[in-house]
Amino acid sequence: MASPIDRDAMWLESATLLLDETCRAARVRHRADTVFLVMMGGRIMSMQSGFGMVESAFTRPMNSANVMMKNVYDMFIGMLAFYFIGYQICYGVSPVSWEEDPSMDWADWFVQFTYCTTAATITSGALAGRVAFLAYLVLSFVITGFIYPVVVQWVWGDGWLSQMGYVDFAGGTVVHLVGAVCSLVGICVCGPRVQLKQPF
Repeated sequence: MASPIDRDAMWLESATLLLDETCRAARVRHRADTVFLVMMGGRIMSMQSGFGMVESAFTRPMNSANVMMKNVYDMFIGMLAFYFIGYQICYGVSPVSWEEDPSMDWADWFVQFTYCTTAATITSGALAGRVAFLAYLVLSFVITGFIYPVVVQWVWGDGWLSQMGYVDFAGGTVVHLVGAVCSLVGICVCGPRVQLKQPF
């Protein structure tokens, strides 16, 4: 009996042979894998509302609307920055093109985009009540367009860490460490929240 890996390889080979020549480059994985990636990306994206609620619970009530808007704009600015700049840095493949590229892996792009905005949202929570709204939007653009993609290239894009044998599981280090380090740097630069009561 063939192993599951052999069956997947056989299915992919048979599905590729049935495709028209122009579509063959697009079939890079099993359909179930693509569905899984899109579902997990949607699940990660839906966590943004939870991040917003947790962040607003740890700030003063007057900052709640600001925190929620930062979470919404993280998604919007992160999508633009990652689409036009970040994915190219990560993998050397640009989704921006005048012609449709059948080899573009949109499921992977979607999951990486949701990871990217999660890293920026971690920073949003740490800097809530510390930075102005427009300054945070610029920071979000820098994180999603440049900082996160460079780390992804090192780990998942055949960069120096992956060549040394480093393995990251589901963004446990890439996403959360980028968010944590950006948060720490932002806190060190900005200092404590304005008008924060002193501890007893």
